Amino acid sequence: MFSVLSTRCPLKARYDEPLLVNLVAFAGIMVATTVFTNAVRVDLDPELELYRKKA
Repeated sequence: MFSVLSTRCPLKARYDEPLLVNLVAFAGIMVATTVFTNAVRVDLDPELELYRKKA
């Protein structure tokens, strides 16, 4: 697995370091948001029900 800021990382060729840091931070925020909403059992908006995985 590549480190985000390693010299072998394919993303580093496309994006500068501040943008990569922002992308990783945003991904972390989204994971935290998902964990929180799952923990408190927030209902999906009705228009998003089509995207729910079938259990």
